[in-house]
Amino acid sequence: MKYKNIINYKSNAEAEINFQSVPYDKNNNYKDTNKSNVFADNGSWHGYYLPKHKNLSSFCGPLVLSQEVPINVGPYSNNLVIRFKDKLLNFAKAKQESYSLPGKLILSFEFEELIINKELIFCSNRTALIETTIRNKTNEKINFNLNIEGSFYNKVKTKSTNKSKNDSKHWFNYFNSISNFGKSITVDFIPVIDKKVREKITFEYSEEYKSVQLSQEKNEIKFSCDFGTINIAPNSYFSITSFESFTFNDEKIECLFVNKQNYMSEHKNRWDKYIKNITKINDKPEYENVVIKSLQTLISNWRSPAGVIKKNFVIPSITYKDFIGAWSWDSWKIAVGVAQFDAKLAQECLEVMFDFQISHNDKVRPNDVGMIPDCIFFNYSPERNGLGENWNERNSKPPIASWAVKEIFDISNDKEFLKRMYPKIINYNKWWNNNRSLKKDNILQYGATVDNKNDEKNDKTIIEAAAWESGMDNAPRFDWDRVKVEKVFDEKTLVGYVIDQISVDLNSFNYLDLISIRDIAKVLKHRLDFKKYNKYSVQVKKFINEHMYDQATKFYYDIKANDNRKVVDYGQAMEGIMPLFAKIALKTDAKDIIENINEKTFNQFVPFPSAAVNNTRFSPMDYWRGPVWIDQLYFGVKGILNYGYDSFSKELATKAIANMEGLFEDLPIRENYNTLNGDGLSTTNFSWSASLLLLIIKEVIN
Repeated sequence: MKYKNIINYKSNAEAEINFQSVPYDKNNNYKDTNKSNVFADNGSWHGYYLPKHKNLSSFCGPLVLSQEVPINVGPYSNNLVIRFKDKLLNFAKAKQESYSLPGKLILSFEFEELIINKELIFCSNRTALIETTIRNKTNEKINFNLNIEGSFYNKVKTKSTNKSKNDSKHWFNYFNSISNFGKSITVDFIPVIDKKVREKITFEYSEEYKSVQLSQEKNEIKFSCDFGTINIAPNSYFSITSFESFTFNDEKIECLFVNKQNYMSEHKNRWDKYIKNITKINDKPEYENVVIKSLQTLISNWRSPAGVIKKNFVIPSITYKDFIGAWSWDSWKIAVGVAQFDAKLAQECLEVMFDFQISHNDKVRPNDVGMIPDCIFFNYSPERNGLGENWNERNSKPPIASWAVKEIFDISNDKEFLKRMYPKIINYNKWWNNNRSLKKDNILQYGATVDNKNDEKNDKTIIEAAAWESGMDNAPRFDWDRVKVEKVFDEKTLVGYVIDQISVDLNSFNYLDLISIRDIAKVLKHRLDFKKYNKYSVQVKKFINEHMYDQATKFYYDIKANDNRKVVDYGQAMEGIMPLFAKIALKTDAKDIIENINEKTFNQFVPFPSAAVNNTRFSPMDYWRGPVWIDQLYFGVKGILNYGYDSFSKELATKAIANMEGLFEDLPIRENYNTLNGDGLSTTNFSWSASLLLLIIKEVIN
């Protein structure tokens, strides 16, 4: 069966979803990463697993996203209990199969006289549809008693600690109450963050149940719906449909049982479209499953509007506790991958960040007009009168939004999208020049905003924010012993901070931003803007080549702002490859750089470590100090391709995909990989990895 079990979704859905120690467990999962992969679809805020145990006849979970926190609410919600011929069916003894296909989960149980099939799809952004069919294999009428059971944890744990699992202070009540209304069950929860938000799961059935029994055993609170005696004619079947909806506040559940066939048809058409579009990017059969895995990863991370977020968006990972939000440069890279199969969804994934672009009348940061926050979540930050734990405006992220806008337009040809985005990307570019350039000359430095969390008296807090702004959080060039802080003023008003380092990647991205704005201006026939941004781009390109390329070592480096000294002594790292990706490097310089990509620098078991292996501060498992990130891999191989080294680019890309753990098996796509042995590292089910894998296969390997 095509595309079967491309990702392993099996789990017991334990009350403690995160089991890792700090920082890594034995499988190299980062702290607070769910050990199980979650199936979700259609922008839902809940998801499911396939059962690990053969005695269960239910999909496991669900996992719900309580605003910013993933929680397994129970081990199962739709377990069948069937009394047939005065005995309970033992599902463990059935011939059974559990598997996933793109967009659905399936369970199958075959007994001597009965075949039971269950299929789960998402028919809306709030509702899962579970279709259960029980078929009579015999030539005689049969009857049995049917119950459907659900079980919920009284206490759950969502964050790993070094404490014992039984340390009570790390466990909390999420379950609140169960109520029933004749054809539906509602389970209310106690939100983790904003208690005023109502979070609930509603279970609706196409058949009316006779009674409901509630019970409690240890940490589990259970319900059992009795549907009475079911009669099935010879060689016929009985079916029952369940809707399981996770909603916030007074959201209405719009799914109706009479529309079941329409939901199934719409679901099939949507996934057929995804698969048709995504497989167009690849003409090599050996990569087809990797492409589908990337698609499934992105769709499972798709969230629909909720809380303060009013558009569809894609989170970095549903399996990591602090990633249930949207980051700016993540979103832009993700959007380009999503555009390969759904341009409209890609537009929203990008535009959602600009919904929170700082405006002229912003009361929190009036001197950051045009800025895009680092990350946004269901809840506003306390500074914006919210209770959010992760919302961050201490910094922004590298300016590649205009590049993403242009990439999406090249697929969709949607000029209305360009018109909407044009003034926004102009304002973002202006913010960078006003708040991150000491001379206001389009030569930029990473920095930090004027923010309560960026302490003017503690440079380490500002350096941390500047490193976050780069996206390379703990890269060696941002070590505290290597950088200092400077203030940025607009006339006499303090508008931000920068570190005393002019970064080659930032200015390469800025060049890419400028030429993308220039090209968009041309499409929209803004002739004066075309000339202006072309002029700026020429200036930035000239600066990078004159001041950042080192002839002795044949590589680009950051420079110190006060004297333009190249920080060659910091060693080589991926930022020095960015001028190739942005097509800034002169052909002769590019040739020298590419010829020096070897086993002593970046051509490892998995090519393009974030810091070269001969860098004195290289570390193969330490986030941005050595692991391979797939966006950096893409920038590297695409940069080589830009200068005509097609075969070498393809060789490195092919080698990387072949050696990254689990891509051709049922393991999830990881946040990053060990460059020396290919081990998957950090968070699982990582969106920008999935997105950029699609581009590598499409643009480099094909």
